Amino acid sequence: MSRAAPIDWALGYAAHGLAVFPMKADRTPLTEHGYQDASTDPGVIAAWWRRYPFADPAWALPEHVVTVDLDRKSDKDGFRDFVHLDGHDPRDIETPSASTPSGGMHLFYAAARPYQNAVRIRGCGIDTRSQGGCVILPARGNGRQWLRRLSKTPMAGAPAWLDCALKGVSTPDQFRHTARSSPEPLERKQALAELERSCAKIIAAPDGTQDDTRHRQCFLIGALIACGELDYGTAYSALVAAARAMPTYGKPWRDLDKRVEASIARGMGRAAP
Repeated sequence: MSRAAPIDWALGYAAHGLAVFPMKADRTPLTEHGYQDASTDPGVIAAWWRRYPFADPAWALPEHVVTVDLDRKSDKDGFRDFVHLDGHDPRDIETPSASTPSGGMHLFYAAARPYQNAVRIRGCGIDTRSQGGCVILPARGNGRQWLRRLSKTPMAGAPAWLDCALKGVSTPDQFRHTARSSPEPLERKQALAELERSCAKIIAAPDGTQDDTRHRQCFLIGALIACGELDYGTAYSALVAAARAMPTYGKPWRDLDKRVEASIARGMGRAAP
């Protein structure tokens, strides 16, 4: 399939259940209603590509998929921003992904809730695509590899930091200049040790002070995230695990993930709305 024409790629994607439609390289739809016309019908797709044989196949994203779009242009570096937020190189994430002609990258995640389409994370080279939007799929170059990955690699769940970032909590780069932090930044090793101490304090907090301790420690770690010493993904996962490990003396704890998220956000310098 390495020499396949765009129509072959379009039909291949449709066979995998992806509703596609033809689009120009400049993202101009070649159907009257754009993504709303997207189809998996081989006859419809064949007719489109007979008319537009060099069109790129665009995927009209469904509600259960959110695409994280990493841009690399002008002063934006979505790869760098992704590492700051997630703690991992985007190329190491086990989820279907594809490079883009501009040197960026798309990562496709399973969405447990609807996401707003075309929202840029403030101060980042990262935006989202979801229902109501579309992405151009590879139809040459790395397309064969991506189609294989799509069929064999399940989509990972949308990362925890994405919800927080989209609510308006600023990114680490913005906070480097405004965060309440010590003049000398901590080494990452020290910051991880601080995270470990905070988790231990949360787990060992006496009855009656547990939620206050959890909030204070999450707030503290939020400040470290803000000045770029810890990535959000690592800190959030560890703090939620610690909160869930707190002994239950009465009623079970509820919404711990949301409580942790809100406390971290306050520590980063801005309360989540």
